[in-house]
Amino acid sequence: MPRRCASSPSKTERLRRLIGDNPMVKPGGKGAYRVILQAITEVDDPQIQAALRNHISKLHRFVADEIRLAQQSHKVTRRFTAELIAWLLIDVGLGYGVLSAWGIDGHGRDEAGVHVQSVIARLVVGPENRPDEG
Repeated sequence: MPRRCASSPSKTERLRRLIGDNPMVKPGGKGAYRVILQAITEVDDPQIQAALRNHISKLHRFVADEIRLAQQSHKVTRRFTAELIAWLLIDVGLGYGVLSAWGIDGHGRDEAGVHVQSVIARLVVGPENRPDEG
């Protein structure tokens, strides 16, 4: 994910890629996140908990840094902190990924076919036609 974001032509596109690239719903990422799903049953194992804390901490730091950059460029609201928006994206991403892994049909879309990623992108990034400052 960091490489795809780094190659983005703009801060807005970086955020769109970040929101759209949930590894749990992509064939190449499901294996890695299977460990996270299985770790739910290992709540008493300190090594597993430490590994999860480390992974999620690094992910949160990366996402919050991306959000902070976008806030500095006026691409994302400053009404909420970058840290809180990052937690929102992680929380929703994990929940979406779990439902996908379980094969829950129809989740994340409404009757019109609008996807939850579109809603998140609109809330976080704003209208698609917003001019980009680079």
